[in-house]
Amino acid sequence: MVDIPLTSQRPAAPASSGLTFLPETPANDPFGGLTPIGGADPLADFGGGGLTPIDGGLTPMSNDPFGGDPLGGFGGGGDPLGDLNQFGDLGSGAAMPAFNAPASFNPYAAPPAPVKQAKGGKSAYRGGGARRGLPWENRKSGRVDSPFLGTVKMVLFDSSNAFKAMKTEGGLGDPIGFAFMGNVIGNLATAGYAAVFLLIGFFLGGDADGGSVAALGIGIGQQFFMALVQAGTRATIGMFVFAGITHLLLMMVKGANRSYETTFRALAYS
Repeated sequence: MVDIPLTSQRPAAPASSGLTFLPETPANDPFGGLTPIGGADPLADFGGGGLTPIDGGLTPMSNDPFGGDPLGGFGGGGDPLGDLNQFGDLGSGAAMPAFNAPASFNPYAAPPAPVKQAKGGKSAYRGGGARRGLPWENRKSGRVDSPFLGTVKMVLFDSSNAFKAMKTEGGLGDPIGFAFMGNVIGNLATAGYAAVFLLIGFFLGGDADGGSVAALGIGIGQQFFMALVQAGTRATIGMFVFAGITHLLLMMVKGANRSYETTFRALAYS
């Protein structure tokens, strides 16, 4: 391309005019005075002679977010991590170390049910040894009056603490002895009450011959004897049968969380 000068030659002013010309007004060409770019590469001074395209071009992003090639495209589908061992010293094929779980461990197995009652109706745990016992259970040999009265008072007026303190096991001798004494006292009181009214009726009736007095004495003695027999029977056979029926009913309603001995002792002291 040939450079064309954009300026024109102005005429010379007459020497005799005495006038001074103003600077020439710029031409209407907005590109006046500029040198147009020639055919040479403008980036030649930066080396390379222009941009070099990337070999093969860029791989477009896949529309499938779970496609095989990663974003940005690695083209050949190779692993960008190369031979990097993702498992450290274990290696890609090594198994994870065990955490010393038992051989029979099953994380999906149901937890074992709590054992509430052992075979035969006995409690799975023994709590009787920790109880201090009733006064009758802690009596000294040969002394029965104060422990008996103390136990009666405790059962009648403080039954909650009495049965909390009662030993749940330790044999049936103590409860049978307490039940026997209680029945003896009760039966003797009943026999004495009946004897008093027999005597009143006998003397008010006016029949006081020798045969009638003897019959009256035999009748009163028989009542006291039967009172002792009944006390022994109730404290042994009667208590065993009564405790058995009560314990069976408790088992039917799942309330027998202690042994038969505990039921027997509770009934004997009550």
